[in-house]
Amino acid sequence: MSHTIFFEEYKQSINIIRESDKTAYTLKLFYANVITLMETYLSNALISTVKGNSNLIVKVTETRLFNSHKIALKTAFTSIINKYILCL
Repeated sequence: MSHTIFFEEYKQSINIIRESDKTAYTLKLFYANVITLMETYLSNALISTVKGNSNLIVKVTETRLFNSHKIALKTAFTSIINKYILCL
C-alpha cells in the first residue's frame, strides 16, 4: 500500500470533519479525532515503509525498545519475524 492511499484516507476523514456542524462540544471531539487521524496516518506510512526494507527492520531492532527485549529462539524461527517486530 502506498503512502498516497493512507494520505487520501486521512484527507477524506478531515473533509468529513470540515463539513460537519460544529458546536463547542463537537469541536473538542473533532480536535481529538484529528490527532488520532494524524497518528494513524503516520503509523501506517511508517509501517509500510519499514515493512518493505530489511535494512530498516534491522534499524528498528537497534532502537531502545528492542535493546532489552528478548524472544525465544523458537519464536524467531517459527514466526514471521518482520511481523513480530512491527506489531510490538
